Amino acid sequence: MAKVLRGGKWGPAPSRSNSYSQARSNQRTISETARDSYPDNKIESILSFVEGRKELGVALYESSTNMMFISKVPCFENYSDVSRIVALYERCFVVLPNSYQTNDRLLAALRSSAVLQTPSIPQDSSGVDPRPSTGTSASSTDFRPENSISFLPNSDFSLKKSRELCPLLSILDMPTNLSSEARMQYLSHIVEGDNLIIRAIGGLLAFILQQGVLGILQHKSDDICINAISPKNFCNLMRISPATQRSLNIFSYEAHPLGRGGLSAKEGLSLFGILKSHVKTGAARHLLRSWLLHPLTDVPKIRERQFLVRTLKDNGKRTFLITIRDALRGVKNVSGLLARLRRCTTDINDWKALHSSATAFIVIIEALRAAVRQNSNLLESSLVSRVLGVSESQIRDTARWIESVVDFEESKETGRLIVSAGFSSHIDDLKRTYSGLDELLRTIGIEELSKMTEGDGSIRFKSCNFKYIPNIGFLIAISTMECEEIGLDRLEEHGLEFVFRPDDTSYHFKNKRCLELDEEIGDIYGNIVELESQAFSYLGGKILEYSSTLLQMDMIVKELDCLQGFAVAANEYSWTIPDILDDSLGIEIEEGRHPLMELNVSTFVPNSTRMKFGDVHILSGPNYSGKSVYLTQTALIVVLTQIGSCVPAKKARMAVFDSISGCISSFESIAEGQSHFFSDASQVAAILTRSNGRTLNILDEFGKGTADLDGMALLAGVIRKLVQERSQMPITVCVTHCFEILKEPFLPLSNPRIGLFSMEVQIGPLSTSTEVEPKVARRQISGKPKAFLRSRGSARLTPKLNSRTEGDSAIDDARSIVRTYRVLPGSICDESRALQCALEAGVPKFLLKRAAQVYEAISKTETIPKHVGSQDVSLRTRKLADSVRSFLKTEFHELP
Repeated sequence: MAKVLRGGKWGPAPSRSNSYSQARSNQRTISETARDSYPDNKIESILSFVEGRKELGVALYESSTNMMFISKVPCFENYSDVSRIVALYERCFVVLPNSYQTNDRLLAALRSSAVLQTPSIPQDSSGVDPRPSTGTSASSTDFRPENSISFLPNSDFSLKKSRELCPLLSILDMPTNLSSEARMQYLSHIVEGDNLIIRAIGGLLAFILQQGVLGILQHKSDDICINAISPKNFCNLMRISPATQRSLNIFSYEAHPLGRGGLSAKEGLSLFGILKSHVKTGAARHLLRSWLLHPLTDVPKIRERQFLVRTLKDNGKRTFLITIRDALRGVKNVSGLLARLRRCTTDINDWKALHSSATAFIVIIEALRAAVRQNSNLLESSLVSRVLGVSESQIRDTARWIESVVDFEESKETGRLIVSAGFSSHIDDLKRTYSGLDELLRTIGIEELSKMTEGDGSIRFKSCNFKYIPNIGFLIAISTMECEEIGLDRLEEHGLEFVFRPDDTSYHFKNKRCLELDEEIGDIYGNIVELESQAFSYLGGKILEYSSTLLQMDMIVKELDCLQGFAVAANEYSWTIPDILDDSLGIEIEEGRHPLMELNVSTFVPNSTRMKFGDVHILSGPNYSGKSVYLTQTALIVVLTQIGSCVPAKKARMAVFDSISGCISSFESIAEGQSHFFSDASQVAAILTRSNGRTLNILDEFGKGTADLDGMALLAGVIRKLVQERSQMPITVCVTHCFEILKEPFLPLSNPRIGLFSMEVQIGPLSTSTEVEPKVARRQISGKPKAFLRSRGSARLTPKLNSRTEGDSAIDDARSIVRTYRVLPGSICDESRALQCALEAGVPKFLLKRAAQVYEAISKTETIPKHVGSQDVSLRTRKLADSVRSFLKTEFHELP
């Protein structure tokens, strides 16, 4: 019998059916086998981290509950969230990829959490230790249950290997007799298809299997049995699945137009795209991405951001905002600059960027000090307090030192780092000597030439040049023709020692005078370069002493840059600051707008929203009437609120959500073997299993990818389940074309938690008149006519076809629809108006007329008329028939 650790004692796991127990007779829980490996029962948890694009995937196993918890947290430069998570557990393994052994910042964050780094044995893919044996047992020395770090091969955290290991998990409520592929798909909906979390789980399972915590499984039927996999909010951040992020267009990647794989994609029209255009620094754009990936759930922090945005947005502070934005242009990647400074790989551009950043920091500090003098309430902001708490003197010293040491203009011209004049008198003297070296050598050359051409046995030279070559010293250059005429032996007799021949034009020699110059002046250029290198090394060391201050200011400025971007966007797009509610009121949005859609249309129709926790709002309406825009608009306003930004609305009062779960867009995956409907069903399953009292659920036409009756039955069951929830009551917004279920007994419409809404559509004649045709929509269901509550302007799918040419009225009626894009409460629109949408999409008219014929026949339960071809073909046939008849009626007379 499987056992789990409960309350410090080992006991039986929850019972299952007999058939399940027999089918899983070989199962072992992680806790059970961990107890066998560690009899002292000190193991409490195993943490696995893997880094993605500015995010960390986290998988945690808790032995006390025999559960696995998953999460994603932002990946900041100091890995502060990692240390916060690890600090929650006293005895745990920390499992990391092998490549992280060189990540000093991550290891420092783990050490700050009192986690003792224990070196692990690097293994190859076969699990064999490639290092020579040292006679020490890994199980007794390298791996200990108390606070240890273990590094595994990077391949163990790969997506391919993780997909091989994840099916070994058996969850308490998992259906029995599932294949490996089916198990992977079942787990995929639990983690909402997040590959980063799958990789974290894979690394955790690899550690369990390879390092002896669970032991090597003996049979293929063995499973790792856990009670549940559940999300866990470690850092008070909102959870949004990757599929929901794509559907909401929070991020949108567009491939390079040339289609070259090596060229990075650009950001398309997305929430991140319109906000990042107002952010000045690249580092702040990375931070903004992290904020959008993980919005806050901490109300005080949200309000603090809003406070600064309100201050920056205020028109009376426009000068302050302009000053901040101008200064931000000078801020560069300070953390990267300091990293290169530590590696001694800086160039003139790095020093220029560091000086520009330090100067910008000073301007920002001064601007904030001036703003505080005008408005002392700014001191309530922790960000402002942090700025004023930064050592301004250290930043000023950094800028002053760089100015006094680096000669930017000359360094740019020469291509190497040059020390400014006045920094070192010794370097200045050497440079003056070096600059006058040509004149000195010319004078010495004349003197030496006269000595060699005077007296008996003298040598006659036409030219004799003294030269200085760095690292070689002073030389005499004589042309090849003269050397060949005189002879090298005779030149050597006169004290000229051959050194080298650089080319065919000259020979280089040294004499006594050259050696004297080497002794007196030396390798002057090399000395200058060495002294300047020492000066820059000294400067780098002094600046690195202030690196903590610079990094602290850099982090503050990144936050400030994001907030000023919010303020500029709010002024440009007429956004307002929402009120954050502490109670469970839910959402109150007055004249809300879609932040992306309103940028693509000339006129946007706003809509108001009011929902309480536990409400299920069902929105119906014709195709192409704005239902999905309203649905995503609500979710995007929630996201904007919880990152501290303003929102596109006249007024908003918002509660705080800890997750947004959605079933909006279908993503068919060949690699994962998922159809469109399977993808939708997986997202709905995640909604039902992970929703709580602080979740916003959004469903867009769930059930459309399968048979009509199956889709309607599933949607009705999902809505009923959400309505009947008593303990954890999320807010749900549902868009549907399944009008048949919007009545009793399919749904308990008498329940006050269900709200019915529809999109307004007006119907009028083909003229410009906008009068609404007063009609009551009726639908034939199960042979009985049923009247439906309808919104003003809703209409049937196709009109009757008893006037004009058969089907022509369908086209005319489609043209007569006017969409107002307004949401009407307490109403149902029970027809989709698909013909108009198809007409506007460019579907040929003859196909629409045929569709109208078929629909009319089906709605009346009549026989579908025979289809003889398109109208164009029929017309040509009639014309040909008329031509034939006319030909046959023609009387022909015999020619004479």
